[in-house]
Amino acid sequence: MYQDMTFLDFGCGCGRVLRHWKSRAAQFQLYGVDYNPELVMWCRRVTPFASIDQNRLEPPLHYPDAMFDLIYAFSTFTHWDVALQMAWMREFRRILRPGGYILFTTHGDYYLPALPPDAQTAFLNGQPLGGPSPDPNEVGTNRYASFSPFQYVRDELLQDFELVESYRRASRGTPWQDVYLARKS
Repeated sequence: MYQDMTFLDFGCGCGRVLRHWKSRAAQFQLYGVDYNPELVMWCRRVTPFASIDQNRLEPPLHYPDAMFDLIYAFSTFTHWDVALQMAWMREFRRILRPGGYILFTTHGDYYLPALPPDAQTAFLNGQPLGGPSPDPNEVGTNRYASFSPFQYVRDELLQDFELVESYRRASRGTPWQDVYLARKS
């Protein structure tokens, strides 16, 4: 049933998630991308069962249209500004097959107490936030954090997808991130 499904670990880093697919590698076509060249080299060594490539901070990827059944992106949207989030969602839509899924995480309301009062108000009104660094060169790095309210994710980020499920504070290791599963129609 699942034979020949194609998965992409976007922002695969050192292979912290991708390595868990090893026992199922014969059943799926596994790919990973990251824009850090050192992590790409590391991941190629620790996940030889997957095809690992380097991407740029901005789209596009070199993959053809409608290639993937599943794309997952953990702790990537959390380091992008709105423009980059929207650009990558368009790219993910392009490379997902019809009916394909995207699974990703964002910083949600768990972080409200750490935000200044004016940012808390903006977030509660559905406005995505980025920072704290004012340096645009830090977008895409761990020094840049973005915060995405549910309304923004549902109504703007996923405007061309069907939201299947969302789980508030479900990703605990980073420390708490919201998890979204959406389908390309």
